[in-house]
Formats: sequence, C-alpha cells, structure tokens
Amino acid sequence: MDDTFKVWSIYTGYTGPDGRHLQGVVHLYRMPAMEGTMNIQRWFYRLILLAALLGATGASADAMTGRVYEDQNENGRLDAGEPLVAGVGVSDGSEVVLSDAQGRYRLANTGGEARLVYLSVPSGYQLGRGFYRLLEPGEAGEALDLPLYPRTEPVGAEYTFVQVTDIHIGRPGDVEPFQRAIREIHELSPPPQFIMATGDLVNTGDKTEEYDGYLAGIQTSTLPWLSVFGNHDANKGADRVANYRRYLGPDYYSFDVGGHHFVVLNSIHRSEKQTQWLERDLQLLGQDKVRVVFQHYPPGREELERLAGYGARAVLTGHWHSNKIVEHEGLLSLNSPAFFMGGIDNSGAGFRVVTLEGSRIATDWRYGGQEQTIEIVSPAETLRHPEGKELLLLASLYDTTAEVVSARYRLSTAAGEPVSQGDLYAEGDLSWRGRESRALPAGDYALEVVASDTKGRTW
Repeated sequence: MDDTFKVWSIYTGYTGPDGRHLQGVVHLYRMPAMEGTMNIQRWFYRLILLAALLGATGASADAMTGRVYEDQNENGRLDAGEPLVAGVGVSDGSEVVLSDAQGRYRLANTGGEARLVYLSVPSGYQLGRGFYRLLEPGEAGEALDLPLYPRTEPVGAEYTFVQVTDIHIGRPGDVEPFQRAIREIHELSPPPQFIMATGDLVNTGDKTEEYDGYLAGIQTSTLPWLSVFGNHDANKGADRVANYRRYLGPDYYSFDVGGHHFVVLNSIHRSEKQTQWLERDLQLLGQDKVRVVFQHYPPGREELERLAGYGARAVLTGHWHSNKIVEHEGLLSLNSPAFFMGGIDNSGAGFRVVTLEGSRIATDWRYGGQEQTIEIVSPAETLRHPEGKELLLLASLYDTTAEVVSARYRLSTAAGEPVSQGDLYAEGDLSWRGRESRALPAGDYALEVVASDTKGRTW
C-alpha cells in the first residue's frame, strides 16, 4: 500500500550544531493512507509540502541568524567553549529580538533591506566595541555571530558619563585640539563610564577625510566612545547616513549601564521605521529601567511630551551651540555648547558631566582648557585702597578636571612681611570671595591666593 507524508514542522531559518545556516528545512513523518482516500491524501499533502517548501525558502532567503557570545579570547569569532549569551537585544534597525537560551537570534529582514545587524549591549559588557556588523551583498544568508566583551570593573550605584557635542572636524588642524580636549576628560576622577558625542561630529558628511579625522581623535580615547548622528554628518544621495554608518555603525541604537537604559536616536531623518524600532526596544529592553535619550536636535514641546510619554528621564542634545536646561513633566532636557569651540551664547567650550544614581540626575558643565587657573579680580594691581577701609577680595579659581574645594588668601607687605590670612568662600563655579576687615595703613601690599581641589592638589 502507498504511503503518504504529513508535515511535522517547518523552519524558515536554522543554525545547525556545526554552525552552518540552513533554510527551508521541513521535517516529515510517514503515515499510512486510509483506504479510499489514498489518492486524495497523497495529492493534498503534496500540495502542503510544496507550499511549505516554497514559503519557507522565500520567507527566509533574506533572514539573518546567528549567535551572541562572549569573545573571551578577543579574536572576533565564536570558538568552541565560549559562552553563548541569552536575552540580548539584536536588531537590524527594523526588528528587535532577544537571543534565546542558546544565544541564537533570527531577524526576518523582510525585503532584504537591512544594511547592518547590531546588539543592544547589556550592562556588564563593554560599550562601543564590536557591537555591530555591516552587511556585505549576499551576506544575509550566512550565520552572523555577534561578540560581547565582559567589563573588567563593576558599575557602582552612582556613576558618571560625559556628553560632548558639535565637534565639527573639518580640517586636519582640528584633530590635535580635539585630541587635547579628549585627554582632559581622561583626567577626571572618578573616570566616567562612557563618553557620548551628540552629533555634528564632522563639518561636511560628504567628506570621508573628515570622518577619518574624527576617528583619529576618538581612537585615542581609552574610555568607551559612542556617537550620535547630526545634520552635518549627513552625506548627499539617497542614503544620507551611508558615510556615518560605514564609519560608526547604526544611527539609532540602545545599551544598558547598571539600571539605566540609554537610547540613541536619529533626530535628523525621522521615520516610522525608527519609531516602531524605539517602541519595540523599550518594550523588550527598557522595562523597569531609568530611560535616558541622546539625539542631536533639541526637542520642542511636542517632542518633550512624546519622550516623557515613553518614560524618558532625560534627553541630551547639541546643535544649538548653547547651554540650556529645561525640565518638562519630570523630563530633563540638557543642551550643551560645542566641545572645543564654545557656544553662540558665549558659553565656554567644554563638556557636560552627568551623574546618575537611580532616577536621580545631576549635571555639571566643565569649561575646557583650564589647568589650575587663578585670577585675582579684586583688588586690582593698581588699586589705591582708602586707608582704614576693609578690603574686598575676589578671585576666579578653576580647573577643568577637578573641583576647587577650598581657597585661602595671604596678605603681606611689599617687603614680604605677613599681614593677615583667611578663607575665601565660593560664590559660583569660578568666583571666590573674602574680606580683609583690618584697617590697613597706606602702602604697597602683595596678595596670594592658594586653592585645593578634589584630587588633593594645592596650587
């Protein structure tokens, strides 16, 4: 008697134990045909089998599969014995999926439009390192394994990160001051967990040599460096993010540090695709975490309300070259001046240090290029002070990499004989004030100011 076949299961994409990617796999089991129905069953199940094979092959031709793993020997490929990581977000810019218990993922990549595949790096792993892979033509059908690199230091309940923005690398001569400004961030204590550059990284996105200059700068950083797409970073043509993506990876993505979920958005070229990605990302990866957003354009009122609706606690931006802080319905909007050029509102060049502890956010703008700076404002060098009157003392004290915690003054005669000494008191980020209340006789005097900072230095 003839046998017929029933479809047991269909896989549109499968990575075998040997690592090979299989497509259109159909498992069958044999079932004897019932008398009188043999021909009907045979043709019926043949049609099902044919449709399954055609459907599976067509649906998975562009699918992307692979595994997420810890690259313990840091050779960039999955080796025997290296741990596979479950529950990691994987995306192609459209879908967001989680790796399964064996570290496997599958992205449908409908229409074959994906240009890259990337991870949402979870807490406990290094940021900005090997988290994305650009796709070459025809590569979608191959297994695309993605590495994670464990952190060497745990993240405390309170930690900091640094925002820089509007770097505008345009000429070869811009690279050296860029690198110098980066070195100042590395002198902070404690060191930040990462540095985020919120757009306008180069001046003209068509010029790949400017991207080369940007890379020459950030490659000197030993801290994780992450980037945001800005309007100056766009190239001409149909795909405005092609150069950015080629040099820096996805133009929207996410990652975790501690209990915080960070989302990077492309505010220049918004799309329904990005919005759907964002909602899926927050649904899968942002639950029960404090959410922080980075983008280039500062949000208007409508967008602030939308971001607040997504549960964002803060959004950090650039573009305006100014220093503005706005709070809206519990959402903090932080806009910063240019990294080493300053702002159009006369804000000094520098960077923003953000401290996070749970939902608490504190921010401190650090002026760049200031190394143990002391300037005595009052009394002026040529001041003729009225005899018998108290003396106003005013000094500007600042260091980019540390906060001044105390200051003292010493007053002496022109011959070096001590007259008095005392404390100065902080009145702002730079200003320290004091008074010499003793009646001073006429004559020439010398004033010395000494500062102490959070690094334990006295200068």
